[in-house]
Amino acid sequence: GLCRPPAMEGQPSDRLLADRWEHTAAANRVLPVPAGVSQSRPSGFCLQLLDLHGLPLPPALRDAALSAVSIEHKLVVSMYDTSARAFFGRQTTIARSALEKRQLAGEKLPALRLDETSFFATSVDDERCVLVIQSVLTLVRPGLDVSEHAGGWTFVSAFGSAARASAAAEKAGDTFAKRSLFEGSAAALLLLEGAHPFSDEALRPLRRAGGATLAYSFRAHTPLVGGGGPAGLMAPNALYSPLASLPGLLAPQAGPELASFEAPHLASTYTLQLVVSEIYLPAG
Repeated sequence: GLCRPPAMEGQPSDRLLADRWEHTAAANRVLPVPAGVSQSRPSGFCLQLLDLHGLPLPPALRDAALSAVSIEHKLVVSMYDTSARAFFGRQTTIARSALEKRQLAGEKLPALRLDETSFFATSVDDERCVLVIQSVLTLVRPGLDVSEHAGGWTFVSAFGSAARASAAAEKAGDTFAKRSLFEGSAAALLLLEGAHPFSDEALRPLRRAGGATLAYSFRAHTPLVGGGGPAGLMAPNALYSPLASLPGLLAPQAGPELASFEAPHLASTYTLQLVVSEIYLPAG
């Protein structure tokens, strides 16, 4: 039956427990793939973000940074169906960088070295879908006044037969590409006509973010889905950092705190029996 455990000194309140649960659930939420998207057998991929150059800084943002007590730049990666105009999968925040005020003093953000690697498994096999990468600047001012500013965004062709063939090329991991960033937020995708691959005419409503570019590489990573691969343990259409902990995936010998997505090895399985006698649900 339902019961309340005995009160303990220092125990989190019901509201705090509920807030923690909501935060964890939101961070791990995976949106469904829209109807009509072509899918095939799951494939594994590796996305490496190298550096970000020439991100414009509007005067209002530079002025706000003067009173900030902390400044952070991050990249948010999502998956988007350009035909259904809907995001899917799990939104993932990567490449967090603490900035100093002097870095926001000029008209452009100095080049950021990212060197960020992520892995994901997906069954989506449709060129109308893309990876969306959004630059976000977070400013914290006195009184814990937090504001987020869209720094620009771009998209990467990561789905469909052409993208898969390119990712599976022998030297795909050593081939680096650059994408220009567009101004504002990736929500501008909702205003575009047609589906990816976009024509130059379809992209005409978008404004380039100065000369800002994002350098990256994209390659197939079959160990995720091969025999003994961890794809079955991973949320579909969700990016995983090498620092991410994945139950069932053994850590590499070189770094016991890291999950080995590069050369995965799964833990041995065994049977457990769980008997639940009581359930405690926080009030509210």
